[in-house]
Amino acid sequence: PTFIANMMFPFGNMTAYFKLPDWFDDWDNIPEEKEDDPPNVKALKRFLLGDEDYRNARCKVIPHVVDGPLAIRLIKPRPMEVNIDGPRHPATWHQVSKKKIVEDPLTNETTSAALLECDIDVGMSNKQIRKIINVIRPHIESVTIDVALIVGTPNFSEVEEPSACIGLWRIEKVDFESAAVFPELAVEDAAEKVKMIMSGMEMEEVVGGVAAA
Repeated sequence: PTFIANMMFPFGNMTAYFKLPDWFDDWDNIPEEKEDDPPNVKALKRFLLGDEDYRNARCKVIPHVVDGPLAIRLIKPRPMEVNIDGPRHPATWHQVSKKKIVEDPLTNETTSAALLECDIDVGMSNKQIRKIINVIRPHIESVTIDVALIVGTPNFSEVEEPSACIGLWRIEKVDFESAAVFPELAVEDAAEKVKMIMSGMEMEEVVGGVAAA
């Protein structure tokens, strides 16, 4: 089972993968919470069983600037918990059952594993965040940042909840210009995708017309 944090920037995606505990096998058989479970196990079980609102309120990152240009080191903020979901950086969740078998188109090998993915919109849809990201981008390859992904107590909650660390990773002087590029859609695939989008828009107009009538 795998957890994927997919951060979508205007200039590319940064994706982190984490292996989930062995006691989690699939979505329909998550073990019940026990009184003697360690706090981190309790937090993770509740997190996996929770809906999107529950996860958004508790899933956070703790960034820590390790190295960078002098100007960044001088203003280095203290580590703090930041919700991955917010008005300017919305997050969406997707989960896949182990029962879904995926075939590799290159090797024809098949795999199956439970998957939880969080897509975080970092400046794709918000103009203010996009401007900040575009200013920072030229300096990313000279900055090193440690990041912790945690399950914590919701902001402003008066009740302390158990917490868990999902994973840790280091963003070390990443050069996006040398990163792999997703292949462009073939003309036929692109046309089919546009048709599907337009079909959905037409359906929304029909439903909206019926509601108005």
